[in-house]
Amino acid sequence: MFLIIITAIFCSVGIVPFAHAADTIANPLKVNSIQCFISVALNFVVDLLAIAAVLYIMWAGFLFVKAQGNPDELKTAKLALLHALIGTAIVLGAWGLATVVANTVNKVTQTQNGLPSQSSCNS
Repeated sequence: MFLIIITAIFCSVGIVPFAHAADTIANPLKVNSIQCFISVALNFVVDLLAIAAVLYIMWAGFLFVKAQGNPDELKTAKLALLHALIGTAIVLGAWGLATVVANTVNKVTQTQNGLPSQSSCNS
C-alpha cells in the first residue's frame, strides 16, 4: 500500500519520467534516418581505423629501427608494414565503395548527393 501511495505522489509531481502521456522519448543518436545513421557510423569507424593505421605504421617503423640490420627482425618489420598497408587499403576501399554505392542510390532515388553530411543528419 505504501508503494502505491509513493508512486502516486511521484507521478503527480512529475518525478517519474513516464507519468504523462504527452512526453516523448528523445532520440539519443541525433540522426533522423537510417542513411544518416550509416553515414555517421561509417565516418566514425573510418576515423577510428585511420588512427589505428597510423599507429600501426609507426609501430612498423619502430620495428625497423629496432631491427638494426638483423634479418629476422627486418622480416618481421617488413611484414608488419605490409599488414598495415593492406589494412589501410581495405579500410579506404570499403569507405570508397560505400560512398559510390550511396551516390548511386541517391541519384537513382533523386535524393541528396552522396552520403548525407553529418550537419544534414542532425535533428
